[in-house]
Amino acid sequence: ETVYVGALDAPNEIETVYRAADVVVIPSLADNLPNVALEALACGIPIVAFATGGLPDMVIPEISGDLVPATDTRALAAALDQLLSDRDRRERLAVSARRFAEESFSLQLQATRYADLYSSLIEER
Repeated sequence: ETVYVGALDAPNEIETVYRAADVVVIPSLADNLPNVALEALACGIPIVAFATGGLPDMVIPEISGDLVPATDTRALAAALDQLLSDRDRRERLAVSARRFAEESFSLQLQATRYADLYSSLIEER
């Protein structure tokens, strides 16, 4: 079942919609580091996605969701079905996904990484 929620602007509205989901599916064939994945992880929602672009850096099997080969729609459907059918695993991944987001993608950590990158580039120059 799908529900169209329209355009969402307020962060609390976006969070409410994510938290209503059991799983987020990202069938992108080319994506760098999609915000939808970061937002889902931050809300503790497991992801099922194609292993393409930056998604393998965010969707770690048994930590934040499941990856399948790019363009393999049957594998994507099977992974989604399996995750939706296993409430215990889905709940485990939800807790783990949130922890992974906090440890890997916090604003403070990203700011530190940017500062370190800029410093190293200045030093090389």
